[in-house]
Amino acid sequence: RLQVISNLGEIFQIEFRGQKTSDIEVGLSTLADIDQALEELPSIRQVDVSSNGSSIVQNGDKIDIEFLTEHGELVSMKSSGPEIVTKLVVGEAPNRAERHALSCNADGGYIILSLKDLTTTIEFNDDIGTVTSKLSLLVGNPVSIVDPDSSITTICSSAGKAVFVDFPIILGDVETITISFNALENGSMSIFGNGEEHQGAVNGISPIMGYFSLTHDKKTTIPISVDATAQELKMALENLPTIGLV
Repeated sequence: RLQVISNLGEIFQIEFRGQKTSDIEVGLSTLADIDQALEELPSIRQVDVSSNGSSIVQNGDKIDIEFLTEHGELVSMKSSGPEIVTKLVVGEAPNRAERHALSCNADGGYIILSLKDLTTTIEFNDDIGTVTSKLSLLVGNPVSIVDPDSSITTICSSAGKAVFVDFPIILGDVETITISFNALENGSMSIFGNGEEHQGAVNGISPIMGYFSLTHDKKTTIPISVDATAQELKMALENLPTIGLV
C-alpha cells in the first residue's frame, strides 16, 4: 500500500527492484497511469491498482498495488517523495526464476567470470547476443539478458546502467556469477546475484516437497522427507533389521 503524502501538483516516482517509474503527479495522474507506469518496468509484468479515493491520485489516498505475476516474498516499493509504503500481504510462491543484475561502464579490456569451477571471458565490446551465449555455456543452461530500454549495443556501453540476466530453466536459488579476473580499462563491472532486490537481483525459489522410502533386502524404511537431514536419514536406515550402523 502506498499512502500519498505529496501535495497537489507535486511529482514522485515509484521504485521497485532498482527501477523507477515515470513521473506521477498528484492531482493529475490516474490509477491507470500508475498501473501502466509500473507494468512498463522490466522488474514487473502485471499489477492491479486500486484506491480508497477516486481514480485521480490525491494527497491522502491509500493506493493498493497487488503483484499478479511477481511471486514470493517481495522487497517493498519505495517512493522518491514522502509517500509511506507498507506491506499488507507477504507473498508466497512454489517457484520463481532467478535473476542477476549486471552493469559495466568500461571502454576497453576484458573480464573473466566464474561459476563453480567454470570460467568465461567477456570482452568489453561483446554484444548482448555474444554475452548471452557465453553466460549460457558458463551456466550450462540457457539464460536471457533483459535490456530495460533496449539502448545497449555492447555489454559495457551501458554507462553503468543495469541489465538483467534471467535463468528460465534452472529451478531454485542459483549461485552468484563472480568475477575471477578483472582486466577492464577505465571502468568496472558489478554483478548482483544474491537476492539484492534493490539492485534488481532476485533469488530463485524451487519447490521441495514429498517423501521417499528406501528398501534393503526386502525391508523398507518409513517415509523419509525429501529435505530430511543426514541424521534423519541415518536413523531411518539403522531402524531396518537388515542394516546395522551407517
